[in-house]
Amino acid sequence: MLVTVPNLSVAYVVAFVSGLSIAASLLLPWSMLPDVVDHFRLLNQYVKRPEALFYSSYVFFTKLSAGLGLGMSSASLELAGYKGGACRQSSSVILALKILIGVVPTILILLGLFILLFYPITEKSRKETEQHTDPTLLYLCFSSDSSLVVTVLSQRLAAVGG
Repeated sequence: MLVTVPNLSVAYVVAFVSGLSIAASLLLPWSMLPDVVDHFRLLNQYVKRPEALFYSSYVFFTKLSAGLGLGMSSASLELAGYKGGACRQSSSVILALKILIGVVPTILILLGLFILLFYPITEKSRKETEQHTDPTLLYLCFSSDSSLVVTVLSQRLAAVGG
C-alpha cells in the first residue's frame, strides 16, 4: 500500500489542503495570462491583437507538458517492472510510484516557484499598465460597429481638444 490513513478526519484535511493547492495551480496561470497580454500589448503597441497567440501557446504547452509527463511516468513504471493487471507489484514499482507522486511534483513546484520570483509584473506595474490600457478602446478593437467606433473616437478627440 502506498499510503496509510491513520484517521479519517486527517484524510479529509489532507484532501482539502491538496484540493486548494491544486486549484491554485490550475487557476493562477489563467489569472496571470491577461496581465501578461496587457503588459505585452503596452510594450509592443505595433503588434495587433496578440491574445490568440498567448492563449493558444499556453494551451498547447499545457497539453504538451501533460503528454510528456504521462509518457515519462509510463516509461518510469515500465523500467521499474510494472505488471499491468497484477494485484501485487514489486517494491521497485512502489518506490517508483512514491517518487512520481511525491518527489517529482515537489521538485517541479519548487522550480516553478523559483521561476516565479523573476516574474516581471508586480502589483505596481500591473496598475500602471491598467492605467495605460483603456478598456473602451480595447472593446473598440473587437467591435464590428463602425458607427460606435467613430462616435467614441470623436468624443475622445473632442475631450483632448483635437
